[in-house]
Amino acid sequence: MTKEQYEQFQAKRAAFLQETLPLRQTMAAKGIELRTLYAQPNADQATIQKLRGELIDMRSQLAKKANDAGLPGMGFGRGGYGRGGYGHGGYGMMGYGGGPGMMGSGYGPGTCWR
Repeated sequence: MTKEQYEQFQAKRAAFLQETLPLRQTMAAKGIELRTLYAQPNADQATIQKLRGELIDMRSQLAKKANDAGLPGMGFGRGGYGRGGYGHGGYGMMGYGGGPGMMGSGYGPGTCWR
C-alpha cells in the first residue's frame, strides 16, 4: 500500500468511525445489558432474545455501513468483527485495537473473537 493509499484508507476509516459512533455505543450498551441478563439465574428469556435480535440487526447495519464506506473487511470473519473490548486486534466496536493477541477493540490485523 502506498503512502497515498494508506492516507485515503485512514481518512475513510476515520469518517466511518465518526459516522458509526452512536451505533457502536448503543451496541456496547446493549451488549453489557445482555451479559448482565445472562448472569442472572432466572433471566427473562424473551428480553434476552429481543436484545440478541437487536444486536444482530445492529451488527448487520455496521457491516453494511463499512461496505458502503469502501471498507468491506470491517465486517465479520477472520480478522473481522471483534466484540467490544475483545477484538484482539480485529475489528472491534471502539477503535484501534493493535496487533494480534492484544486486548482491546479496534481495527487492525488479527483474528475474530469467535
